[in-house]
Amino acid sequence: MCIGNSSQAAELFEAALREMDGKNWPQLEGIIKLNLAGVIARDVSFRQAIDLVDQAQERFEKGAIFLRILSCYNNKASYLCCIGQYEMAVSIVDKVILNKDTFRDSQSYTLAVSNKILMEALWGRFEEALTFIRNHKSELNPRRPDNFILEPYCLLRTGEKRACLSVMKQYQTYSLGEDDEAFYKLIKAVISMNTDRVEKAKRKMFQICRQTKNWGMLLIMVQALAYFYKQTNQNDRLVEVYEWQAMLHNHQLPDLCEM
Repeated sequence: MCIGNSSQAAELFEAALREMDGKNWPQLEGIIKLNLAGVIARDVSFRQAIDLVDQAQERFEKGAIFLRILSCYNNKASYLCCIGQYEMAVSIVDKVILNKDTFRDSQSYTLAVSNKILMEALWGRFEEALTFIRNHKSELNPRRPDNFILEPYCLLRTGEKRACLSVMKQYQTYSLGEDDEAFYKLIKAVISMNTDRVEKAKRKMFQICRQTKNWGMLLIMVQALAYFYKQTNQNDRLVEVYEWQAMLHNHQLPDLCEM
């Protein structure tokens, strides 16, 4: 089925749930709620999405559909991360990682690894993120490095600027997304300590992530900007990015005109 936009998708999923009212199809109901949660998380509310995932998980548990429960763990952890509940998010993805050999579902495991890198970075645990990355490099897919691309940023935040630039060069030989490329330009601008470069890179990355509603990378961008503004004593801008962070946690996008 080709769905034109997220609003239409939500309407179709909600209609499907109404049709199922009273029917005992736990797996189908859970799948619909899990997909609806993804739409809601992208465009409406992380908290509403978490509630839907909990409902989906309850249905999967009723049907003893354990692989689907792993999907619930990954999705719920992502939404918790977006509202700043990093410790809880990490504890949930750790359940998926610990169950790697039990269920042998490589897709769920790979997603959990990628999720955990982002969560540790947003939590400010850069040393832990780097250790985790090094211990899981076998999971790195050169066609889609996912959140492994945060390794240079974590190196920057631990004071290893030379290593940051060196590792960034390595990742730029991989197939990176437009948002990843924009983030690397922002990192280089931060290292240069040049405010004009940072502001230009910030606007470019914001435009890309706003269009795709990549909430995770928007939060990473805000964190990187806060680091730069602290380093350069730009207190007004620092306060502003903390305001943006609060907005993002509440599923609101800052106004680009104000940036």
